[in-house]
Formats: sequence, structure tokens, C-alpha cells
Amino acid sequence: MKSLLHVAEKHGNPHKVLLQLICQNGGIRLSKIVEVFQAICDAALTPTSIPEQCTIKTLSKALIKSINAVIEPMELKVAIATDYRFPDEQFLTLYSTSSGGKFTKIFTPDELELFQKWFNLMFVDATHRGELHGVEAINVQFDGRKRPILAEAFLKKLVEDNILVKLQKYNSFIFSSKSVLELEPRLRANNYDIPQCPVCSLLIIVQRFSYTCETCESSIHNTCLFKYVFVLNLSYICKVNIL
Repeated sequence: MKSLLHVAEKHGNPHKVLLQLICQNGGIRLSKIVEVFQAICDAALTPTSIPEQCTIKTLSKALIKSINAVIEPMELKVAIATDYRFPDEQFLTLYSTSSGGKFTKIFTPDELELFQKWFNLMFVDATHRGELHGVEAINVQFDGRKRPILAEAFLKKLVEDNILVKLQKYNSFIFSSKSVLELEPRLRANNYDIPQCPVCSLLIIVQRFSYTCETCESSIHNTCLFKYVFVLNLSYICKVNIL
């Protein structure tokens, strides 16, 4: 019986199946990665054991290293991403490392123009930064007129392709964890005035899922705040004291 960690270190058929699951579902919960990968190995008739050193951290690190060695020449990468809708969950996801993200290359000219208008609504003329309201998206002016049928179909496509995620409660859309990884270089390179989290150093792209300190007026991801206060059992203090 092979060690699950040793199997993870050498790219093979189980890694290909794992990558297919990531593509189909947009990601795999990091908290489930050990049992998911072991189930894949069992299905592939590769019985495995889970040694003490095979933790979520060590297994995900081994999988990322072995998979990326194969897919990076194709401008693809597997990484750990945070879904800011949840306080304490991360995902193993696949994203494009090409400039601007791979998904913009598959848009039609009309879709690309519409995407840019929505992008501006989310980050330039935003009421809630990083969020696109459904009504605004459908009624945006396009070619001097509204094209709600095109807009609605395009929104549906973006959700199905795991580029956008719909917040049902607010009838709005945000970028998925995968898309955030692809778009962060663009958002940093251009002056969108997006604050950086003092805990994880990533951009706080979605304003709704962040907290602003009343003392120093700096912002922090809700997920980082949760980890800082509840997981590490520390009192939250302002940015000056964090740094």
C-alpha cells in the first residue's frame, strides 16, 4: 500500500482526474482534499495509506507542485484560493496565468465590450466595489441602446463558466476565486484604488466581504478577520498595530 503523499508527489492519472474535478466544479474544498484524493486513488485501483505527515497542508503542497510542473507551460496554474463569501474555507482551483486571464480570449467582440462595461461598473463607478448588481447589468447601455437579452445570456454564460458567482440574496454578481487570481495583476497594475489587506497582503476586491476599522479606517478581509480573531484567538486591533 502506497503513501498518499508519495503518490501526490509524482504526477499520474489520479492527478488528471483531480484536475478534471477542479475544472468541472470550479475548485475543491481544501478541507476535503485528503479524502477526495484518496477516493480518486482507490477508484484508480491504487490503494493508499495516510501517514501522519500527510496533512492538508503537505498534501496540497505536493499536488500543486506536481500538477503545475505539467500545466505551467500551457499558461495554467493550480493554486489555493479563498472564497470570501465564507469565513474559514479555501479551495484548490485552476486559473490562467496569461495576461488578462484566459476567459477574455473566448468572448465575442460584443461580449468583450459588455464585459468591459460591467468591469467599470464594478471597479470604477461602483456603489459596492467588486460587485455587479443584476438590474444594472441587464440595463447597461450597449451600442447606444439596451440589449437585455444579450446581457442576460452573457451573465448566464459567465456563471456557468465559473467566472462570476451570483449572490442570490442581493441579486448581484462577484468574480469567482479563480477569476480573482487571474484579475489581481490587472487590478494592481491599473489605478483602481483598491485597498490591500494588512493580514494577507491581497487586494480587498469585494467590499461587501470586508471590515473597515473605525480607528484607522483601514480595511481587512472578513476571512482574515475571522482567522485573526477566532482561529488564532487574538483580539483584533487596527492596521498600525498589525504591522
